[in-house]
Amino acid sequence: MIHKVVSTGKSNLYFSLGAHPAFRCPIHANEQYDDYYLEFETEENSSTWLLHENGGLSDETAPVFHHSKILPLTHELFSRDALIFKDLKSRKITLMSKKSTQSLSVSFEDFPHLGIWAKTNGDFVCIEPWIGYADRWDTDHEFKTKEGLVELLAGASFEATYTIQINE
Repeated sequence: MIHKVVSTGKSNLYFSLGAHPAFRCPIHANEQYDDYYLEFETEENSSTWLLHENGGLSDETAPVFHHSKILPLTHELFSRDALIFKDLKSRKITLMSKKSTQSLSVSFEDFPHLGIWAKTNGDFVCIEPWIGYADRWDTDHEFKTKEGLVELLAGASFEATYTIQINE
């Protein structure tokens, strides 16, 4: 998937963007949701940024990884909504099952942030490459000051690509 942003105006363009691909989980009738896990390409030590009760990102985080490449999928994992990562080292994540050799990988070299989301009892997981993320709960409502934005010079263009690979 290729995202291309072109600034056609005479002033700089500020933007963020992201993808929302969802993947069925479990795939096979003999599997359960918690038979699946996400394997990151690099060992991670990262926390998720939590959402504020009034909406938007808070200053609060919760630990997700501690020297690990594996994130087991459970419905409870999303009880506080999406996992929001601003600092992952990995640029590739593979969705795998303990009961099948099939897997799929999402590579997102051009995207510095990542969201992982599912409905609490859903039969899917979303692996979402992002450039930028939700606004803070205490936003000043000035778009140019939003954290994670890209400033594109007038007349310039920007491309970001992510890839989904299905492994049989």
